[in-house]
Amino acid sequence: MTKLRLFILWLTTSLISVSVAQTADNDQFLLDVVAKQSLELHMTDTLVVGDSVIVLCDTIWKHYQHPLCLPLLYVAEPMRSLTDRTVEQAYSIWAIRRNALRYIRANHADLYVGISDPTRLRKLDLGRTKVHRTQVREDKKDQLNRNRTIRNLTSSWRKQAQLSLQLTQNYATENWHQGAVNAFSMLGNAKAYANYKGKYLSWENSAEWRVGVSTISGDSLRVMNTTDDRFQIYSKLGYQVHKKWYISTYADFKTNLFPNFQKNSNRLNTTFLTPIRYTMGVGVDYKPIKGLNINISPATYKMVYANVVDPDYVNVTDFGLETNQHVLNEIGSSLRVEWKWKPIREIELETRFYFFTNYKQIEVDLEIDVDFIINRYMSAQLIIYPRYDGTIENVTNRTSQIQFKELISVGFAHTFR
Repeated sequence: MTKLRLFILWLTTSLISVSVAQTADNDQFLLDVVAKQSLELHMTDTLVVGDSVIVLCDTIWKHYQHPLCLPLLYVAEPMRSLTDRTVEQAYSIWAIRRNALRYIRANHADLYVGISDPTRLRKLDLGRTKVHRTQVREDKKDQLNRNRTIRNLTSSWRKQAQLSLQLTQNYATENWHQGAVNAFSMLGNAKAYANYKGKYLSWENSAEWRVGVSTISGDSLRVMNTTDDRFQIYSKLGYQVHKKWYISTYADFKTNLFPNFQKNSNRLNTTFLTPIRYTMGVGVDYKPIKGLNINISPATYKMVYANVVDPDYVNVTDFGLETNQHVLNEIGSSLRVEWKWKPIREIELETRFYFFTNYKQIEVDLEIDVDFIINRYMSAQLIIYPRYDGTIENVTNRTSQIQFKELISVGFAHTFR
């Protein structure tokens, strides 16, 4: 009797094992079929996850997109009812899509462009929305990105560097029917920052070097001249005293590194370390929302330095200095507003406003920098730079006027994190 029971138990176990193995093989076969059909029939609207799972990203929902269609809109995963006793198939289309969404949330959350509620999106007609094909990176790269993300989340430091290069060139022979105008211009820009945020202490550091050169039409003395030249280092230390308020001190250093000549003349507008503008202030920081920083410094020191003061070459009165004077020292108050805003993934807006007064005259700088991201390695840039400097009235007979500079460029750009 005992031997008969053991035989029946062995036979039952064997049948179950064979059935499970066959089911697994069938499921794997079904998965391979789905993947193959998706590749052959839906190359333009297929989301590839990993190396083997390929999810059909259809647009059968007329009034709102499928959660796996690009651009990705985050839709919360519905919770199953406690009374639901439905047995879930491991490789059903629904299960594959759910696992794909979980994979994206865990490894590629940056692909999401917004959060949506399907009940509200029913009012929209997205049936004509073009669906693009995207491929999720390999497991090794995903692991590296995951480790980097965890390291960034646990570290108190945030670091980033960005390099860009824009080029413009035009050539025509002298007998060109519309006239021959040959031109070349180049703009290079390097930005970097390293910010520290502790429990109460914050330390912001940034550096920027921007230089541009261009051919000069109608200049008989030189072929090329600098059109933009700025080297700037900025550092600010703050201590949090309230949720949005900090006691802070900052230092800002700006100068030029290359000579800029006046047209058809050997006189210089600016040159190496001429001028140097250095400001240092003590005050408070107010950060009402993310990306907006307002600094008020009632006690601000400003220094203007000219390395070259020879009036035959440089007119230092344009910098607020008297003739043959190297250094200007002033005490006053300053207001600095910085705003970084990213309305959509492809546009980054950075605005810097600076106001200084020595209680006699004022100096105002406003710089608006808009980056239009084309792809990972290309971008377009728009810079608008109006300024007003009333401090030159002390040493010149001229009335201060608003100065304005504008720049549009397209070229290569890459960000390192």
